[in-house]
Amino acid sequence: DSNKCISYLTIENKNIVDNNLASQISNNVYGCDICQEVCPWNRKVKIKENFSWNLRDYFVSPDLNELLDLIEKEWEEIKINSPLKRAKKQGLIRNILLAMANTKDIKYMKRIKYYLTKIPSFDSRVITLPLSSVIVSVEEVRL
Repeated sequence: DSNKCISYLTIENKNIVDNNLASQISNNVYGCDICQEVCPWNRKVKIKENFSWNLRDYFVSPDLNELLDLIEKEWEEIKINSPLKRAKKQGLIRNILLAMANTKDIKYMKRIKYYLTKIPSFDSRVITLPLSSVIVSVEEVRL
């Protein structure tokens, strides 16, 4: 079912991510390469040695808080000539918050709760259901 694909959920899906699928996203905030890695056809492909990927350093294994700050503050510049604009700013923020929640790390809970309660322009319905169970489980761990 393509609606369960991580790339679909993090790029094309503009709605609520089902609770059962939210944890499957893990730390993927924009697509994934699992299909590329397991595809038998890709075993035969030769990798170009001098290929320029044009990677932006701040997207290589970013700290989730720093990535969220970057999307919040620099979105208009980041989206230029970038496929990230397909997910839209709201979608990327949702994905980063889901990745934060999936870590179950207490250091992210304040930021998640802030989005759920204090950001009027953020459609919290998109993330409330998937995050609510994670927030509860992290708070239980803290006790």
